[in-house]
Amino acid sequence: MAFRMLKRPVLPQDFKARALQWLALVARGRIFAEADPTQVEVAKGYIREGISLAEKIKAKPFAVHGYLFLGEVLEIASRREEALESLKKDEEMYLEMKVATDSYWLNRAREALARLQHTS
Repeated sequence: MAFRMLKRPVLPQDFKARALQWLALVARGRIFAEADPTQVEVAKGYIREGISLAEKIKAKPFAVHGYLFLGEVLEIASRREEALESLKKDEEMYLEMKVATDSYWLNRAREALARLQHTS
């Protein structure tokens, strides 16, 4: 029986470049927020730009991660209501994508939601 080599799908260069741009934006936002929580507006701007980019290139998993990171940044800055809104959107999108209920990312979002809901 002959085995065929399965090749990974090759992503268009533009998509790869946009994915790296998304990563840079979201990472920059996280770094700003964790280094100095008073820079939350700057951090939020970078992450929202990353989310917009992900939505533009129809990379829903990237957008979902963006909402998670945005919620965590807003939690760091003690902006509870905004954090809850972002994390609820994140959880909703994970469920729409039918992510396994024991997924690391879904559980991370739920843990953040639980922390925020207990501080009300």
